[in-house]
Amino acid sequence: MGDNPQNENHKYLGKFAILFLISVLLIAVYTLILQKNYSESTLKAEVQRDSDCSDAIHKVITDKLTKEDFENINAKSDMKTDRYQKLQKNLNRAHLISHTLGHPLKKR
Repeated sequence: MGDNPQNENHKYLGKFAILFLISVLLIAVYTLILQKNYSESTLKAEVQRDSDCSDAIHKVITDKLTKEDFENINAKSDMKTDRYQKLQKNLNRAHLISHTLGHPLKKR
């Protein structure tokens, strides 16, 4: 006696269901791996860009601010001094650089 055609259909349907579930599982695992790698590479790129920005700002500010600047600029009237104006220009330049690099300085 031969196999019942319904049993034969159930075997194929069962095999198809298992194959489908394995495919879905593989696609899900592949997607998670891609997402993890993308997240890591994005984070590394963001950290590098932030480091580049801070280095550029550091180059602009280095040797521009001195201890005396912090000690001598205490009141609103000090904002009219030439030294304050020069420092303000340098800080504005750093602000411009941060915008150029895509990281605007946030107002707090």
